[in-house]
Amino acid sequence: MKSIAVRAVLVVAITASLGACVVRPPMQARSPGYPAAPGAVAQVEYGVVASIEPLMAQRQTSGGGAVAGGVTGAVVGRQFGGSGEGRALGTFLGAVAGVLIGNEVERQNQGLREGVRVVVQTDSGAQRSFEFTHAGNMRIGDRVRIEGGQLVRM
Repeated sequence: MKSIAVRAVLVVAITASLGACVVRPPMQARSPGYPAAPGAVAQVEYGVVASIEPLMAQRQTSGGGAVAGGVTGAVVGRQFGGSGEGRALGTFLGAVAGVLIGNEVERQNQGLREGVRVVVQTDSGAQRSFEFTHAGNMRIGDRVRIEGGQLVRM
């Protein structure tokens, strides 16, 4: 019975630690479609900047805080668990609490990710949006060119 509880604690702790390791790629210009084949001519579109909207989003965590918190929580929980099944339960609860607390501490230390979404009304009538860390010298009403997924002010 004791080994089943210990195995359950290990499985949950490992699963929680691995789940916290998901990393999102950095913010960049996003456009639909596939990249052009090597040597192919990139399609060029023209349009007008329809809107520029501020973006505020919570940064993604690396998982390091969750792992460190889980290990620390398991060690502390083991001290308060007594012996036998109580120790296994204390280790498990400590690990779970540590993962949650460690992940939140890491998230708060990273702060918010700021950026802008630039929406372009193309000459063909479609709308395309791009996300950047800042708008630079781009303004609503500016004429732009979209070439190879890149937005260029004209």
